[in-house]
Amino acid sequence: MKESFFKLKSQFTEEIIFKKNNNFKDKKIKLEFSHRLEIKNIDETSSNIKLTFNIFSEKKLLDSPFFISITQSGVFEYPKDIDKKMLKGLLNVSAPAVLLSYIRGMISQVTAFSGYPALIIPLINFSE
Repeated sequence: MKESFFKLKSQFTEEIIFKKNNNFKDKKIKLEFSHRLEIKNIDETSSNIKLTFNIFSEKKLLDSPFFISITQSGVFEYPKDIDKKMLKGLLNVSAPAVLLSYIRGMISQVTAFSGYPALIIPLINFSE
């Protein structure tokens, strides 16, 4: 098996916010999530990708069991001569998918420790 030329050099959690609504009445609600992606080129062969993933809305906390927001960053490396279209796809689709794999585990743990069942976030298609 050949190693990928697109590499995650480092990753770290920048921020975790969790707010529980202790007055939430147990009822069926639809899972709402959103994300924000920031891409900053460091040099010709690396970029810092920051993914912020939110579950429910802080503004709508009264109607939700909780609000959670996690920001995960990663430095990704790639060859200097990479095709620009391919690089755009890697930075906008592959990199956030990698970072989400770290966020998903944190969300499961935080929700389980809060007294709710562990929340398993579905896989996200970042190409759409």
